[in-house]
Amino acid sequence: MSSNAINNRATRQAGFSLVEMMIAIALMAALLVSLGSAMKAALDSSTENAKLSEASQTGRSILNRICQDIRTATAVTTTSTSITLLPPTNASGLTQIQYDLTDSKLYLRRTVSGTQTSYVLLGDTTDNVSVETFGITSQTGTDYKDVSCIATVNIQLKLDYDGNEFSLTASASPRQNQQF
Repeated sequence: MSSNAINNRATRQAGFSLVEMMIAIALMAALLVSLGSAMKAALDSSTENAKLSEASQTGRSILNRICQDIRTATAVTTTSTSITLLPPTNASGLTQIQYDLTDSKLYLRRTVSGTQTSYVLLGDTTDNVSVETFGITSQTGTDYKDVSCIATVNIQLKLDYDGNEFSLTASASPRQNQQF
């Protein structure tokens, strides 16, 4: 065998050809693009889930606040989309609390010393949440003096966050109607 043939064979085995390198680079690029797409989808999903969780937590907090107000109320009046509460007498001058649904917004209206103040709890333009349903049902019963009163208030809050709908429910009983 001539030394020329040995050198040619050694040269051919020493590295990759240009075609092999181009194929390897193309495969690596395809894998990196796939990995990048998967990472972006995971981050987008995580961000969306965090926002949905925040909207759900806000709804639960509002329902807890409403239930707390119901439990301490001296009188409760309900309609299908609103609840009006008379709080116990206090030094702050708070005489009425009302929660109601108007134009896909859940409002809290507080009357203090004859002046009513309204707050949007859910559904303003900054939170991307609209209130689909604020349903109120109540069951009547009798208090410890055998007088008819509202025994239990059930609340259903159906929210829409960027097309994702979810429902939250709560129930509370005014404690003023109970004897301990």
